[in-house]
Amino acid sequence: MKKIVIPTDFSSDAEKAYAVAGQIASRTNAEIVLLHIISSHLDFIDNMSYGSYVPNMLFNEDPTIEIENSKKKLEELVSSDKFHGAKVTYFITESYRSDPLKDVLEFLNKQEHSLIIMGTSGDDFVGDTNAEVVARKSVIPVLTIKNRIDQFNISKVLLPTDFKTIDLRFVNRISTLSTVFGAKIEFVYINTPKHFKDTDYIEKEWRRFKKKYKLEDAVFSIFSDHDVELGIVKMLERSGADLLAIPTHGRTGLSLSLIH
Repeated sequence: MKKIVIPTDFSSDAEKAYAVAGQIASRTNAEIVLLHIISSHLDFIDNMSYGSYVPNMLFNEDPTIEIENSKKKLEELVSSDKFHGAKVTYFITESYRSDPLKDVLEFLNKQEHSLIIMGTSGDDFVGDTNAEVVARKSVIPVLTIKNRIDQFNISKVLLPTDFKTIDLRFVNRISTLSTVFGAKIEFVYINTPKHFKDTDYIEKEWRRFKKKYKLEDAVFSIFSDHDVELGIVKMLERSGADLLAIPTHGRTGLSLSLIH
């Protein structure tokens, strides 16, 4: 794990991620990067789809003062003791004559960035904190923190799968995180009436999936429910998992790559 990104708008929700990121960074020798998106850029990102930038559509005011104020706050954070001694840098969206969504995604999706850790109120993504709209579009796993956690530990990760929407990169990053904390990963297939599969078929697919990703010691279960997302929530409660790992591919709904 090379770099951990923390989106921050300097709110109390954003602050929930600092200690957790510091603890993970200290165990993995990773660097922490604070990501701040200025307000005008956030409005743009929240209202435009990737690749559809129209010059001069927004940014009628010069954001120089906002940028300078944000830099001061970020520099204060970098020099603080909130990150358990980890190396901390920052990235801020300064240019207001380019496509900010493209700029931020190009920054986030670099190979060196391994994980996004984000504080949240626990509500749906929309309107929650300033970089959640970006997190939905990023290829990097997202760990969201709903409550302040002074000592972050996980013993089990629940990973729902349909055997199709998970790739090697995602599996490797979840495996790395679980290894750091000595946690076990439990895979689960949610079987619904609308997309019903018999047990023989599901087990055959699991054997193929397990071999493909070299998951020799992985635990697997099948859970039946009328709805996939409700099934995931129920399975999370039954399994006693500390962490839920889901590839979102830009979806809403549960809408998180990782939920704590």
